[in-house]
Amino acid sequence: MEQTKGVMLMAHNNAEIDYGQMALINALMIKKNMGVPVCLVTDVGTIGWLKQNHPATLVDYAFDVVRIIDLPESDNYRIYKDSVHMAKTLAYNNGTRIDAYELSPFDETLLVDADFLIMNDSLNRIWGSQNDFMINKRIDTFGDPNYFFSSEQLSHTGISQYWATVVYFRKSEFASAFYDLCHHIKQNYDFYKFMYGFPGKLFRNDFVYSIALHMMNGFIETDEFDLPDPELLFTTDLDVLVKVDGLNSLQFLIERTGEQGNYFTTLCQDVNVHIMNKYSINRHATDFIKFYAPSELINGNTAG
Repeated sequence: MEQTKGVMLMAHNNAEIDYGQMALINALMIKKNMGVPVCLVTDVGTIGWLKQNHPATLVDYAFDVVRIIDLPESDNYRIYKDSVHMAKTLAYNNGTRIDAYELSPFDETLLVDADFLIMNDSLNRIWGSQNDFMINKRIDTFGDPNYFFSSEQLSHTGISQYWATVVYFRKSEFASAFYDLCHHIKQNYDFYKFMYGFPGKLFRNDFVYSIALHMMNGFIETDEFDLPDPELLFTTDLDVLVKVDGLNSLQFLIERTGEQGNYFTTLCQDVNVHIMNKYSINRHATDFIKFYAPSELINGNTAG
């Protein structure tokens, strides 16, 4: 039987951030640039809002599989920023990412954050990999190189941090055991927070994945789990997406290092990029859909 492969996106809206719309945008980009099926994992409220604001034909085209799950109760909150001028504390509904193995309909899965926008086909190199699991721990950014410095390790003397932003896994004993361990770590999060010495109250999948890989690899540091692209490109939540120039071309305002509120412009072309300012993605929903959706499907309300 032919092995199935595809990308999985998870989207759960909060009071202000339309994760469902971001997933729609990214799914259209994945279809255009990678040409593989997309599975959306979401909840009733998020998919309902998405279909209320976008044509059903467009949603059906973007997602080959939609899995509706309950949105678990959570007291997980984080600060969302829209440049230096706006910050709000909102619910961070990220607790279902450790269920990825069970929820994926594919033999090979690329799990991608909804705001990690796919602008090339480089991740197609993962299919058929000999590795059961891949993830990155190195990132790059257009702006201040020190902005993410504290995220290189879980603590000052701790283990390396992996980013759960982009993850590849195949259905295998290793991946199954890894996600079982992730469940255990989440259930005992306070204990592992004490053992690995990381701060804050926020539940982070980055931390859970990092601890699980550290344990699975015999408590030894390694680079063997790296994705084909050794670094992920990030823009910070202080940076602003200002224009969708065309297919796989985005224009940003990037805050200058050490100069709060002072920006320079940069063009990002044909490179996958994690846009942490989620507000700025959704402001350009209409333009994204215009460039990536088949023209015959663009009807009705596509406002961001």
